[in-house]
Amino acid sequence: MLVNMLLAANHRAPQACAVSDGVRTLTYKQMTLLASVFKDVVAKETQCERVGIILPASTAFPPALFGVLWSSKIAIPLNSGRGILPDFTFDSPTEIFLEFREILIFSCAEGDDLEVGSGFPE
Repeated sequence: MLVNMLLAANHRAPQACAVSDGVRTLTYKQMTLLASVFKDVVAKETQCERVGIILPASTAFPPALFGVLWSSKIAIPLNSGRGILPDFTFDSPTEIFLEFREILIFSCAEGDDLEVGSGFPE
């Protein structure tokens, strides 16, 4: 499991660089702690089997991905390599919900606060 690999790396070298985006660097210890926070948010916020992640390509994405996987959920990255959602043809979050049924989504734009939403459209 990928989470076990993260935990092992944290155990071996907690102060080693785990991820860097040119602005921010996270050590394995920091990334593990953030992944743990995401895991706890997922456990608190939803019983959904799937969790969507819409985050900029930054140091925020790997901890979110690991946190979702750590919570034993299916992670659905919803952003492409060029930015947030440009390759998708969804016109609204409701269309995303309709496509994936019930889903919890972590999202934020560059520089904004993290948002968490879930639900099932009527």
